[in-house]
Amino acid sequence: MKTYWGALVLVVMANAAFHIVQKSIPMQVHPLLSVMVTYTTGFIVCLLLLLLFPLTAPLSTEFSKLNWTSVALGVSIVGMEVGYLLMYRSGWPVSIGPIFTYALLTMLLVPIGLLLFKEKLAVQNYLGLFITLIGVYLLTWKSS
Repeated sequence: MKTYWGALVLVVMANAAFHIVQKSIPMQVHPLLSVMVTYTTGFIVCLLLLLLFPLTAPLSTEFSKLNWTSVALGVSIVGMEVGYLLMYRSGWPVSIGPIFTYALLTMLLVPIGLLLFKEKLAVQNYLGLFITLIGVYLLTWKSS
């Protein structure tokens, strides 16, 4: 239970920092250079964290456990990073942009979860999705 909620807090805090920092990257910095420095930093942080959370098997054994998903995740994360940076540079507010993208992402992931991962949703989940769509509409609604 501790890991369950601790992981949630970590994701929320890291996401908040992510969006605040993304919105603060200077306009004159090339987006891809920014992402390169970001992931170089991430690489170094992961190396340092290995000191606190050491591998349980030799490095070659751990590498042999990897498959295409780690590479695909890297490509998708770069797309996400560059996408958010370009969103903020084009004027999306940090108070609305993430809500809008996560709501749309949820709408995309629901059928994927149902079909690909055989997840189940209850009636109240569908009601929540409907309310989310109303919220997205209200967030982007321009009053005249």
